[in-house]
Amino acid sequence: MMSPWRAFNIWRKTRAVLRLVEEIPMSKNIFASKTLWFNVLTAVAELLGVLPLPPGTAVIAAAIVNCGLRIVTATGVHVRAPLS
Repeated sequence: MMSPWRAFNIWRKTRAVLRLVEEIPMSKNIFASKTLWFNVLTAVAELLGVLPLPPGTAVIAAAIVNCGLRIVTATGVHVRAPLS
């Protein structure tokens, strides 16, 4: 059986984490993500062989663009609608 003091400490820490989660800005649907679509298009282009680049160059270019997109992105994404 759990002691009341331990249960209180768990509850207190859980509340602190929940307060942090509530402060996270709202996210957007994953299909509105520029990063997702860039990665999908890069993967398709690489698989079809339409990029006239030496092997490995597309990976490096994609990594650099992903870093840039991450810097300019302010919100996260979600796959399912967040619970209210």
